[in-house]
Amino acid sequence: MIGFVKLPEPREVRASVDRVVDLTGDVREVHLRLVEPSRLEYRPGQYADFRIRNSRGEVEVRGFSIASEPEEKGLLFAAKILPHGLAGAYFRGLAVGSEVSLRAPLGGFALSKDGGFSRLFVGTGTGVAPLRGMIRHLLLRRGEKGPVTLLFGVRHAADAFWEKEFRALERDHGNFRLVLTLSQPPHDWEGARGRVTDHLERLVTHVRDLEVYVCGWPAMVEEVSRRLFERGLDPARLRRERFD
Repeated sequence: MIGFVKLPEPREVRASVDRVVDLTGDVREVHLRLVEPSRLEYRPGQYADFRIRNSRGEVEVRGFSIASEPEEKGLLFAAKILPHGLAGAYFRGLAVGSEVSLRAPLGGFALSKDGGFSRLFVGTGTGVAPLRGMIRHLLLRRGEKGPVTLLFGVRHAADAFWEKEFRALERDHGNFRLVLTLSQPPHDWEGARGRVTDHLERLVTHVRDLEVYVCGWPAMVEEVSRRLFERGLDPARLRRERFD
């Protein structure tokens, strides 16, 4: 089973925005510089609660996965900019120098410390955000040599943010593989086609020494879980995070 992970205590965090990048038409990358505390202890995969004021001046809380890993400076997030959502308007309004108040780290969706496993990461859209931190930590910090696969699903090729970064990891680490699948591919697309669930059978040839991490829309997370359990995966070796 996935070993117990001791999680750091959450803290109140003050930060400022030092980089904003529009990755796609509706996904914005925001990098924060920590002000207080100057360094935050967290496990790859955890999330932060942002405090956002609504139109009535009331503070509401919205959670976003931390996409960075602990050895990177600051905190990285990838936010889906929904046209009428409170969080979308908030992230659209962030600019370099903006002050941010949040509470972190939160959540039990965290990378295990176990070794000797093959690892499959499954993410759709911004569900790949916490998986980025997990994969980077495995490859760059822990030097894991076992197979690591990222199954990343989006609708169109233009939606595949961070592809160049994942491809660079693939070139530098022979045990890492990116499978990018498009559910609405152009006619000349030469990569994988369909939803992430269409590729589980060929990617998962055995489950005895497999750990799985899944993040995205609830229906996808449930379907991936069901199919892997039917293949015999021990539920204790699957961790998942749903974006409701």
